[in-house]
Amino acid sequence: MKKLLFLIATVALVPTMLAGQNKLPLAKSRNTAQPVNNHLTELKSLSGTKKRLDNTCQLTYNTATGLYDNNYREEYLYDDFGVYQKATCSVYDTLTKAWVFTDEFTNIYDEAGKLIRVDIRSLDLAKNEWGSSKKEYEYDSNERVITLTISNWLAGTSQWSPSGKDEMEYSENGNLLKTITLLPDSLTGEWTNSLKVENSYNTSNLETNSHEYSWDIASVSWVNANRDTTAYDDNNNLILNTRYTWNNTSNTWEPLEKYTVTYDLNNDPFNETTYKWTTDRWTPAFQYGFSCDASFSRNDLILPDFWINYPMFIHLLSSETVRAWDEATGEFMPLIRASFSYSDFNSGIDQPTVSRIKVFPNPASGVIIIESGQLLDEAWFDLFDVQGRKVLSEKLSGSRIQLPLSEIAGGFYYYRISKSKTLAEGKIMIR
Repeated sequence: MKKLLFLIATVALVPTMLAGQNKLPLAKSRNTAQPVNNHLTELKSLSGTKKRLDNTCQLTYNTATGLYDNNYREEYLYDDFGVYQKATCSVYDTLTKAWVFTDEFTNIYDEAGKLIRVDIRSLDLAKNEWGSSKKEYEYDSNERVITLTISNWLAGTSQWSPSGKDEMEYSENGNLLKTITLLPDSLTGEWTNSLKVENSYNTSNLETNSHEYSWDIASVSWVNANRDTTAYDDNNNLILNTRYTWNNTSNTWEPLEKYTVTYDLNNDPFNETTYKWTTDRWTPAFQYGFSCDASFSRNDLILPDFWINYPMFIHLLSSETVRAWDEATGEFMPLIRASFSYSDFNSGIDQPTVSRIKVFPNPASGVIIIESGQLLDEAWFDLFDVQGRKVLSEKLSGSRIQLPLSEIAGGFYYYRISKSKTLAEGKIMIR
């Protein structure tokens, strides 16, 4: 089973951003084929006091003592506007009883606020040597990531060496349809096909099928590798994901693994259980438990970009536990516990200005109206879907503006009105 780790990369090219070995196998449902989406960093200047995620800490269960011991920690840094800048990672040395710094990830943005590069430094604990790599992003005219290139620094030649590249294609409404992973040829250095993932969606723009192909050199063609099917409940919560692998001998799909998710009355995930297929039946593998504070919604949180699409952050996620299935006892046994620490963050937005701007009706159908006690000339209205994709951007003029919504699909959205700084923002439902 592919274990999903802290700072998980959101493309097929790399299962995790981190180079260390002791990372937390967090819930399976955080896996996503979507590329890193930086648009939600634009929402970090929401008005009022927010809860900013400052660090996460992983502890592993010690069967001898019955206690949880320090294992792994991440700390996050932001700028004055609450935009995520850097993560530092450490592992706990049980001999010295001290944290050992192992990894650093630094986001680099362009003048428009788009993430263009992630600089990575990682410590090889066995060799006690530092290595450097980077991830570089390219965007289309709709500000969607279309290319992600990963390169490693070669100290011997003092130059960057590309190690992999993802190329993405999208539908008109912004859904990721295809990702092709390319690797450099060891002899020519030219990019060669390695992996292809094709996704399909339901009418709510939720991914329902993901088909993975590998490149077959002999036949010079794409061949079946794996596929995932996903089911949702009436609230569009993911409740079942099943992964299959292709059997080249029988030319059939065979079950590989699956996970199920249950939710509480606040639509927060309560429990997730993963299973693996063994010959003729599903066998439990891991069970994840979540503790959330429903008094803080996702809109109240300041998060690093890699946590933004994590579905467990419907509300403030305070802790997560992992238990492993013990075949001998027929029970789930303690394995890992993770805690999430927050601090208060105030964006410093002019509250009186915010209160004079109204956006209605809510829910809206056909049009929305923006009213203000002052002229909004040269201000911008931006609308984002729940995945952080900008679906509408309109320049405003006057103190009462009507905006048509005929091209916007029904659902929940975040809006922001800005003019050199954020003037108003909130959540709106479109029917």
